[in-house]
Amino acid sequence: MQELQPAIDAHLVAYAAAVQRLVDVHANIASGTDLGIGTDTRWSAIWELGGRCLSECRLLLHALRGGFSVESSANERAVFEAMHLLAAVAFDDDVLRKWLAGDYVRPKTARAVLARQQDLARQRMEVAGVDPEGDVVESGEWLYDYFSKAAHHRRGPLTGSVFVDRREFAYGPHPDPERRARETWNAGQTIDTALIVVADSLSHIVGRNDLGDFLADQAAALESVRREHPLTDEPD
Repeated sequence: MQELQPAIDAHLVAYAAAVQRLVDVHANIASGTDLGIGTDTRWSAIWELGGRCLSECRLLLHALRGGFSVESSANERAVFEAMHLLAAVAFDDDVLRKWLAGDYVRPKTARAVLARQQDLARQRMEVAGVDPEGDVVESGEWLYDYFSKAAHHRRGPLTGSVFVDRREFAYGPHPDPERRARETWNAGQTIDTALIVVADSLSHIVGRNDLGDFLADQAAALESVRREHPLTDEPD
């Protein structure tokens, strides 16, 4: 199954390019605007957390390029937490004030804010005659639990690194390309969502029109790589 590696590489290249494009947008906000970076404002909080989310995406990609499997779950959970906190800070005044004060905002608090956002979005869609699909919050809770079990070294996920028949442990790069492919697929969905959250949040600063092309191009590029280089028929 080594033929999977070129497909894995194609996905990682596509996601790295998408992250870099938004890194450039984020950096240009600092160099091309008078945004008060480091001030106690929502705009600075969005910029700071947006940068953190992008750097966590880069770290996750670094782990995947190294061939790591279950070990990358802690990185993926960090991306998950960063993007939910960013969305909450951009939307909720209480969460914003708490974060600016340096206090800890629990992941479940950020998810609760996201649930309120989702409910409002559903209401607007229903008024417009659009049938809303999917539940981001429910999916997010499941994924967060999945990543947390691995990050907390629970036995279930850890067994993916154990080869009983060979009496071996995957100390670094995982030898099973199918396992690496599944982890790359799952991480790709998380990074894709994270970039949408970052772009949507940065649009509060630069305007939605400036990021519309980015989101359209990202969707087209990632759909293309998934179609041309399928990693798994049944992603986890």
